[in-house]
Amino acid sequence: MVYLLITFFLFVCHFTGFPLDKAVEYAKLRNPLLLNDLNMQYFIQDRREVYRILKEEGIDLPRYGVLNRDPDNPEECNLVEGEDHVEVNGEVFPKPFVEKPVCAEDHNVYIYYPSSAGGGSQRLFRK
Repeated sequence: MVYLLITFFLFVCHFTGFPLDKAVEYAKLRNPLLLNDLNMQYFIQDRREVYRILKEEGIDLPRYGVLNRDPDNPEECNLVEGEDHVEVNGEVFPKPFVEKPVCAEDHNVYIYYPSSAGGGSQRLFRK
């Protein structure tokens, strides 16, 4: 007797425009062998959540600050730029300093330069 075994694999890597909701529904319907956790894809789109998970797992992280630009919480929106440093909610970070949006889908990344490198800031270009 010969048996034919067919296994379906589903590997999802989220990117702009990817129908993650459809992939989750497909996984529920077809029950493929998942190589990664589909529901975790929702969480890792938020940089704060990624840092929380890494910290929870005991993985060393670079020093970082979270600047909440929510106008309803102005006490969490305190950014002061000096000549050679950026101060986020009272914590001082020397320049060069990289500012990334919370959402991993948002690629508006800025680099702040010290006065010794000409000062100012520049938005990174992404195709």
